[in-house]
Amino acid sequence: MPWDYRSSKDFKDFYEERRLQRRITIVFVLLAGLFLSYLFNLWYLQVVTGEDYRRMADNNRLRQVVLNPLRGTILDRHGRPIVRNRISFNVLLDREKVTDRDGIVRTLSRVLSLPEETIRERIARYRNRPAFEPVIVKEDVDLSEAAYLESRRLELPEISVAIEPKRSYEGGDLAAHALGYVGEISEAELSRPRYAGYQMGDLVGKAGLESYYDQDLTGVKGWKQVIVNSLGRELRELPAGRHPVSGNSLRLTLDLDLQRELEAGYADKNGSAVFLDPDTGEILALVSRPAYDPNVFARRFSASEWVSRVNSEAHPLQNRAIQSKFAPGSVFKIVLAIAALEAGKAGPGRTDFCPGSAV
Repeated sequence: MPWDYRSSKDFKDFYEERRLQRRITIVFVLLAGLFLSYLFNLWYLQVVTGEDYRRMADNNRLRQVVLNPLRGTILDRHGRPIVRNRISFNVLLDREKVTDRDGIVRTLSRVLSLPEETIRERIARYRNRPAFEPVIVKEDVDLSEAAYLESRRLELPEISVAIEPKRSYEGGDLAAHALGYVGEISEAELSRPRYAGYQMGDLVGKAGLESYYDQDLTGVKGWKQVIVNSLGRELRELPAGRHPVSGNSLRLTLDLDLQRELEAGYADKNGSAVFLDPDTGEILALVSRPAYDPNVFARRFSASEWVSRVNSEAHPLQNRAIQSKFAPGSVFKIVLAIAALEAGKAGPGRTDFCPGSAV
């Protein structure tokens, strides 16, 4: 029987060595391909798309903060202020510094004259917000309340008082329907071309002159650039930025003295009246009763407060001077008399009796 070399030990060792060498070569090729793939990805990320990722990183690290301008003042014909901006104080709670929540809630309830449950509800609204974002416990507090909290900063390090400008209507409901009021912009308003460039939270004119001249009164926003960490906390402000430009002042034809006299003449009665300059047609005074206090809308108010005004049988938001329809009554007799004189149907000596009704 012939000898089979494949059964020899040397051949078997040689065969196993060749097979092992092929496996090593395959593994080496795979590792080399994987390495080249990593090199290609690194090159693609750093060279081809490096600028995009650098921009994204800067956007995460740098943030542009909007600085709102002061709204323009409204003056009467003699330059006396009717609407201006005043300083208001908001009480803020830093949740990161709170060690005794129940204790701080009791203190705030006592100082701010707020129910403890109301304070807890306002804190709860921020549960999904970053911990460094302060809770607005109460807006537009009295100066005495703000001074009390500021004088106890060492005892109450978690409480701070922030200053914010508020719209102030000096005469309360004086000329309220002519002036209008401001409020936070709605989603429906944001979709209109007129409000291009506005953002949620911005204050805009909602009625009257505040609405009609909103573009002039608003001013130009400024901005500052700050460095933030991964959580969004501001770490440092950069030199880049732009100061806001206050809105333009609006000078009206209204005369405050005449406006006050006309308002006083109505007292508690309902109705409307307008004083006009017969030579120019300028409106010197305009009254619509019942009126409302625009200062109410300059702060945050509840939905129930709004509904109570909208559904009121007295309709205080309706401007009776320009929105209501009234029968002209005896005033129209002047028009008919002039027409009869011009047509020759009546003379200066003609008299007619009006019984106050028509059959």
